[in-house]
Parts: sequence; C-alpha cells; structure tokens
Amino acid sequence: MNQTSTSILFQWIWRYLGKYKRRMAIGLICLFAASSLSMTIPWIVKLAIDDLTHNTQTNRVTMFIGLIGIIALFQGVFRYTMRQQLIGASRLAEYRIRADLFAHVQQLPQTFFNRYRTGDIMSRLTNDILAIRMVMGPAILQMGNTAVSLVFAMIMMTAIDPLLTLISLAPLPLMPLTLYFLGRKVRERSERVQEQMAEINTFAQENLTGMRIVKAYNLQENQEEAFSKLSREYVERNLKLVMVQGMFMPVMVLLAGVATIVVLLFGGWWLITERITLGSLVAFLEYLVLLTWPMFAIGWVTGLVQQGSASIARISRIFNESGQPDMLPESSRFSPDEIWGDIRAEGINFSYGRQ
Repeated sequence: MNQTSTSILFQWIWRYLGKYKRRMAIGLICLFAASSLSMTIPWIVKLAIDDLTHNTQTNRVTMFIGLIGIIALFQGVFRYTMRQQLIGASRLAEYRIRADLFAHVQQLPQTFFNRYRTGDIMSRLTNDILAIRMVMGPAILQMGNTAVSLVFAMIMMTAIDPLLTLISLAPLPLMPLTLYFLGRKVRERSERVQEQMAEINTFAQENLTGMRIVKAYNLQENQEEAFSKLSREYVERNLKLVMVQGMFMPVMVLLAGVATIVVLLFGGWWLITERITLGSLVAFLEYLVLLTWPMFAIGWVTGLVQQGSASIARISRIFNESGQPDMLPESSRFSPDEIWGDIRAEGINFSYGRQ
C-alpha cells in the first residue's frame, strides 16, 4: 500500500462514521457547547473576585454563585448527550466493520486460510477492531474537546493579558516533537503486541479444538508450559509498550508545571505592581489548569491513533485479499432431480502445503 496506515485509518473513520451523520452532528454540537461553557466559569470567578475587592454585597456574591451553578448544570447535560451520541456512533461503526470483515473472510479462497491461522484472524476480528473503535469514539471526542478548549482558553487568556499568555505558552513548541517521537514508538510496539495476541489466540484455539488428543497423549503440562511462554512474551511486549506510553503523561505534566511556574512568577510580580488584578490572575491560572487535561489528552489520543494505525494495517491486509464469491461450480446450483450424466475421474492430483 502506498498510503500510510494513519491516512487509511482516517479514511475508514470518514467511511463508517459518515453513515451516522446525525449522531455525529448532535454529538459535536454538544461537545462545542459543553467545552465553551466550561471556559466561561473562570471569567465569572474573575468578575466575582474583582467585584468583591470593591463591593461586599451578599446579593452580588449569590448572583455569581447561581450563575456558575446554572452553567455547570447545562454543561453536564451537554457532556452526557455528547458522550451518548459520539460513543454510540463509534459502537455502531465497530459493528459494521466487524460484519464487513467477517463477510469478506467468508468469500476468501482456501489458500487464504492456509496462510492465516484461525487465532490470527480472530485477533483481527476482536482486538484490532476494538483499537480502531477507540479512535472513532474516545479519540475523536477528546480531540474535539481539546481543540475547542485550546482555542477558547487562549482567547480568554489573551483578553486578560496577551504578554502573560505568550510567556506561559512558550514551552508548547516542544510538544509536537515529543508526540512525533513517542508516537512512532507506540505504533511499532502496538503492532508487536497485537501480533503476539494473535499467537496466543491461535495456540488456545488449536489446543481447545484438539483437547482429546492432548489428554490422550498426556500433554497437559507441555501445553501449559507453551501457553505460559506465549503469555510471558505478551506481557513483556505490553510492558515495553507501557514504557513508551507512560512517557506521555510526565512530559505533559512537566510542560504544564513549567507554564504554571512562569505564570506565578510574572503574574505575581505584575499583581504587586498593579498591572493586573487579583481576579485576573486567578482566572488566568484557572484557564491554565483547564488546559492541563487537553495537554494530557493530546498524548493519550496520539497513543490511540498510533495503535489504531497499527491495527488498520493488519485488517487492511485481509481486505486486500481477493475474494471468490462463486467458489462452487455452476452445476452445483441445480437440484438433485435435474442432474444427470456420467461421473468420470481423470488426472486427479492432491497434495498438502501452504500456497
């Protein structure tokens, strides 16, 4: 294939989620509404704090509290609907992909099954499709939430103090380089994990199918040892994957921590010199906190996309196999009463072997 696995993955997302346009539209609208509302709360806190420094009337405090409560209520409703629609669409897409893959496998010639073991096919029908579904559901949800949160937070932060915003976001250019390097490692190791899971599925399927032979020859201990070896290898490959995935969070935490230190350093000094108000500094810090999870989510989503890319490459290999829908001869479609003539066998050859 000339195209990268990631580009194929996004083509699949468009192809299958495009069948649920209404669900996706409602989900994305609710996502935008929920993320936008969450960005208004720090600004209300800013107004409340600045107001309290000059006015201590109880009714105004109550007004701000009530406004935040109403916003939080609507935000909860939008977030529930958002998850119901977007995650629901990904589940439906998962069903269609699995059904299409199974139907395609039914049309493949015997030579395909000589090259692919049953456990390998089962792994692609289960684990690999699940990895793709995670991109179609949670990854899209978090990417949308991250995009909206970043845009709104930067607008609000710039409205408070453009220079402080520029200083606090200075560490962000390091993020794309980190995600690119770690993302490649995640994809490579994810594919190795999926391949090992296929080995385990194959061994378990063959063992359970031939259990009578295993017991007849008293091979239980031998099979247990072999299965344990495969499982240990699976654990080791997963641990290597976790080592790379585990680096996403510390890097994001480090960047967020550096940004917070910078804001406290410059913002605290500017508060003393009365360049900004206390409410503005508190709101700015709250926006920075709201950006922390989107920063974490970027790493998490990158990992999901890379795992999905590895899985789509494995599934595409099966879809690229040529099917043979008419494997039976034309004469087999007639009923027994319509068949007549002589049967003659000449020049028949037969052999075992993978083709």
